[in-house]
Amino acid sequence: NASIPPAVEAIVLRCLAADPAQRYQSAAELGEDLRCQLEHRPLKHAANPSLWERCQKFRRRHPRLTSMTSVAAGFCVLIVGLTAAFAMREDAHRHLQAKQALTRFEDDAQNAYFLLNARTATNQVDEGADACRATLGHFQVLENPAWRDGPAVRRLSADERERLEQEVGQMLVLLAHAQQLKGERETDAVRKEEWFKEGVQYCSLASDCFGPEQMPLALLKQQGELHQKLGEREQAQRYFERAKQTEFKSAQDRYLTARALAE
Repeated sequence: NASIPPAVEAIVLRCLAADPAQRYQSAAELGEDLRCQLEHRPLKHAANPSLWERCQKFRRRHPRLTSMTSVAAGFCVLIVGLTAAFAMREDAHRHLQAKQALTRFEDDAQNAYFLLNARTATNQVDEGADACRATLGHFQVLENPAWRDGPAVRRLSADERERLEQEVGQMLVLLAHAQQLKGERETDAVRKEEWFKEGVQYCSLASDCFGPEQMPLALLKQQGELHQKLGEREQAQRYFERAKQTEFKSAQDRYLTARALAE
């Protein structure tokens, strides 16, 4: 009978046990178990197989404790919910900060382009090179070889990361060209070579941004010119040959190439 509690069934079965040794040994034992059942306490002599019923008895005996447990459980759920909401808000805030860093980078890049466009003013070329470095500093491009793994970059969308990498590559080409201009104006031979080698390093960093199949024409020509300035004719020739077989990759690539030719 499903309406009979498991504890009552256990008491009846103990009374009817075939083995006298398994029955209640006295009326007092039976009465004790009956009182336990009425008072929602565990049976002393008969085994109650129902864990659910034992838990319900405990809840009836300790309503305040179980009520506090419920409150604590609800409070824990609330804390977890608030923590998750805070984490989501913080993630959204950091993503917004990353987008703002990208916007500042692009704005500063335009300023660097403007400064380096004045090709005959030595002080303006220096100022433009400094502006390039400051712009690249938004994402620690020159200081950290693993700048792409930085949190400010990782929080950008895939399209934004691709756009950033292209912009960084173009900035590095500009910076390499600025080093070439400095080297051409330098009278000290040792210092002149240092400027050219520094330009080659910037070209190498730019190559990592574009990949071997997407190398812009302006970068290939810039690498060729720097190696030529260093007297490395074979390397220079290889880059010039590749440049002849390469088409413009973007409007910016066309601009950088035309700018170099104008000099």
